[in-house]
Amino acid sequence: MRKLILVLALFVWTSPASAGTGAEGQGSETLAPAVRVIATPAEGDTLLLPPRWPRVWNASVEYAGQSVSGQQPRWHTYTASVGRRFSRGALAVQVLKTRRFEFDDQAVAVDGYLDLWRGSYANLQLQHAPESDVLPRANAGAELFQGIAGGWEGSAGYRYQRFPAADVNLYVLTAGRYTGRWYLRQRNTIASTGGERAASHSLSIRRYLDSADNYLELGAGAGSEVVEITSVGAGNPVVDLRTAQFAAARVQHFLSPSFGGSLALTVNDYDGLPTRWGMSVGVVTRW
Repeated sequence: MRKLILVLALFVWTSPASAGTGAEGQGSETLAPAVRVIATPAEGDTLLLPPRWPRVWNASVEYAGQSVSGQQPRWHTYTASVGRRFSRGALAVQVLKTRRFEFDDQAVAVDGYLDLWRGSYANLQLQHAPESDVLPRANAGAELFQGIAGGWEGSAGYRYQRFPAADVNLYVLTAGRYTGRWYLRQRNTIASTGGERAASHSLSIRRYLDSADNYLELGAGAGSEVVEITSVGAGNPVVDLRTAQFAAARVQHFLSPSFGGSLALTVNDYDGLPTRWGMSVGVVTRW
């Protein structure tokens, strides 16, 4: 059973995440209005929680690029983080910079884990981007994980996101199971904003290779999500619900106990909006 863990990538998702962990995204329709996806609970759900790393310190950098069908230029996101493991927990600090169309946003985030009672731990994430146009200006979430007999694990969580045009509340329930070298997780998310509600569901399957550091992972999700649509030069944004689907693949491999890398591919499709194709590359070192 997994013990204490650290996620060095936000959802936002996307998740959170991007979450993500998290809610993020921006696209455009045929006549080039800017589109800001303010709640994408399915996106980023393939970033399952890794095992505790065997050393005290952990640092990583990552680049993520996304292409929007029929639109230029490509979106770019750069992240850097450093984390430290403690006797009963772990803490990481992350900075990120993203560019989408003419918007440039920066954010700082803190991601912490704490061992509770036997088989249980909690995760707390805080992100701050007070001048942002794309990212949530405030992003705070908490999730409680509980191990169950037979390799099962469940979790329940809540996340609040404040965007320039609306506030979003996310409620999450997950169920996961370890069986041999496999880990399967099903995630359910309800997003609420301005009296509207949207539900999405995702499934992630991870195959560990010769160690817990090295793995292959596939994920997919579908449901309704909350989007904020703003036409260029128009007035206030319009909040709407759109059907959405996503798929992702990820591989992570460590060349030595202290150095490794990862590669991920994603595709996100929204009803009536352009498809987004993404790729991310990251490196991590531990000491």
